[in-house]
Amino acid sequence: MNTILKAVLDSLTIQELEEARAYVNMMLGYDEAEPDDTIPKWKAQVVEHITKREKLAAVKLWKDSTGIGLKEAKDEVDALCTKLGY
Repeated sequence: MNTILKAVLDSLTIQELEEARAYVNMMLGYDEAEPDDTIPKWKAQVVEHITKREKLAAVKLWKDSTGIGLKEAKDEVDALCTKLGY
């Protein structure tokens, strides 16, 4: 990912990213009333923790939100970090 773009994305909050997504969808003519495929709020918070380099908080939130074990939560967060490029 371009370092300038990465820096900009790192500085945005989840709310600002949601507003940007809605704006792009509007500009592309996508109907916001289509089936809701948004991620749960806790997952958005996990992503926010990851982008702020708060991996421990991300793992704890994943564990608490899903009820899975610590290792499984860490594995899930590690996979998400890889997917997001962190």
